Amino acid sequence: MDNEDSNINRKTIPSLLLNKYKQQYYLALDQFPPNAKLELIEHLLVVNSIHDANFQNPDPELQKKHVEAENNFIRRHGKIAKTYVEQKMNYFYDNQYALVEKGIYPLEVWGNLEGEIQSLSPEEMQRFMALSRNFLYYDRQRLWLEQSPEYLTTDAPTPQNSLAGTALKAAEEAENKRRKALDKATVLSQEQSVLLLHYLKEIKVFLREHNLSNKDAGIAFGILTGYSHDTIRQKLGKLEPLLNYENLEFLYNYTVRLQKAIDIDLKKLEKPE
Repeated sequence: MDNEDSNINRKTIPSLLLNKYKQQYYLALDQFPPNAKLELIEHLLVVNSIHDANFQNPDPELQKKHVEAENNFIRRHGKIAKTYVEQKMNYFYDNQYALVEKGIYPLEVWGNLEGEIQSLSPEEMQRFMALSRNFLYYDRQRLWLEQSPEYLTTDAPTPQNSLAGTALKAAEEAENKRRKALDKATVLSQEQSVLLLHYLKEIKVFLREHNLSNKDAGIAFGILTGYSHDTIRQKLGKLEPLLNYENLEFLYNYTVRLQKAIDIDLKKLEKPE
């Protein structure tokens, strides 16, 4: 057994894992077109948040949410996501096998390590999750800075929404609470929330496109739901992938519940003569 391989300074493990994470991330990112790269980052942030929440309080429901998020992402991006799938990036969050699956230790060295040394300690895992999350935040900002200013696009804030800057700050604060990624804080998923917003605009409960930009709508709904206001904005501009049977059926069932709730209160009142 190579002593150099077996005597890694454990304090460097989170950083070594981060380097491997970056390598695989960039391989996956290169396959995505410019308008989809941010979606990969948002997805990886969701995955990070789910694993973080599950690490703090293990819950089988979070595992189901992770599988659902992965399947939805892969189904949406199809062959473009092939390299992402091949990287098996979820092994970074497997404290038992991450060190061997991600090549920190060669298999023959890892197999001869004793007991707990084969696995990531809680401190090592938490440090890696924080490092990778901060890296994703940084790279998301890098991609934002490569975009044209939103106020130069047709999706610019509308004049009557003069408080958009204050609302944006509030939306970012809501997002920063990191709702533990689909933690049932709200009954609708992010996609279903976007569809609800779309239909409420269509029936003029909210202002429509010529009076309300997708950016301002995203900020407002981001505050109300805790979902990423920027992702809401993007999805409002690309509704077709959201219009699947599962999303529409779920949304329809909850509008039925809304009608029933109103009906209960309505029946308590007498109809005016």
